Amino acid sequence: MQISSIEAVAVTCPLGRQYRSNQMRRRARDIVVTKVRTEDGVEGVCFNAVSGTSPKDVADVIHNELAPRLVGRDLFDIERNVELGYRATYRYQRDLRISARARACVDSAQWDAIGKAVGQPLHRLWGGHSDPLQVIVWGGLVEEDRSLSDYGREMERIRESGAMGCKFKVGYLSGMSPAEDAERIKVARKAAGPDFLIIADANQGWSAAEAIDFARRVEDVDLLWIEEPCRWANDVREMARVRAVTGVPVAGGQVEVSAERCRDMMVEGAIDVCNFDATWGGGPTVWRRVAGMAAAFGVKMTQHQEAQYGGHLVASVSNAGPVELYPPDLDPPYFEMFLNRPQAKDGYLTLPEGAGWGMELDWSFIERYRVG
Repeated sequence: MQISSIEAVAVTCPLGRQYRSNQMRRRARDIVVTKVRTEDGVEGVCFNAVSGTSPKDVADVIHNELAPRLVGRDLFDIERNVELGYRATYRYQRDLRISARARACVDSAQWDAIGKAVGQPLHRLWGGHSDPLQVIVWGGLVEEDRSLSDYGREMERIRESGAMGCKFKVGYLSGMSPAEDAERIKVARKAAGPDFLIIADANQGWSAAEAIDFARRVEDVDLLWIEEPCRWANDVREMARVRAVTGVPVAGGQVEVSAERCRDMMVEGAIDVCNFDATWGGGPTVWRRVAGMAAAFGVKMTQHQEAQYGGHLVASVSNAGPVELYPPDLDPPYFEMFLNRPQAKDGYLTLPEGAGWGMELDWSFIERYRVG
């Protein structure tokens, strides 16, 4: 079953306002929609969030570097195609994220085509372990007009939306101290109740000492984990120190562009949870390599954002953590373009039953916001 064409569409969807977390400023949701067609008429489709890079740059790499190398290749030669894609796109003087995300987009669409060719949802094709999935929602933003009680009300809204927990933003560069972050998260816990999952997500916003200070202040909060507590320059050693000193579970891996970097975190005892991002790190094939290593190290595995396909990945492994959703106003493609998106209910997310990713997309939305 040979690949006959590869097409990518760059899409930028403006948001209603600017969203800020520790090191992120976002006014739009940037995605790439990729199609892989075969000579037999099978069409694989996926959309991937490429935040932090230009979707047009990613689409250009797909058209100019990946398509010429992979068209004519057998659809099922996944490992060989990943290797060829790496060779075709590696440019050490170019932002490595662009190449990794381009490869991920093609890998994602290729897997959708494989699922459709064999008539199976990907989470079943890969292992079929956990469906439905625990679901958490991104929240806890620091904003000038928010009071402490607002965080409690936000947790109540998240529970009412059908989610089981919140990835709560801490560690801000805007001047919020570990003590102030701890106060906010204690308000959230009190409002949400003891059975609500709370993750403290620092986005590499602290030194090891600050992370330890925060962890000690929230010992009674029962955090599921602290995510990326330490600054990137020395985060592997510092996360290992935070984990050893505090006993609070630590997560990391979302910003990495290789399986090898995640391996190093596990070898050094730096993480309890790996939230490697399949789009940012090279694709579902690479994510599954990381998941295998994580299982061998006794590390839980989850996917950073993108429940439209991260859900299939997480549901396919035995060492799964909860899957993450953004709120609707931060992710219009998921809530407006993804027509049969999974619905959160009673704390869980049930995946579509269609073959491959099972996605039904609104192509008028894609045309409305396409760029380039």
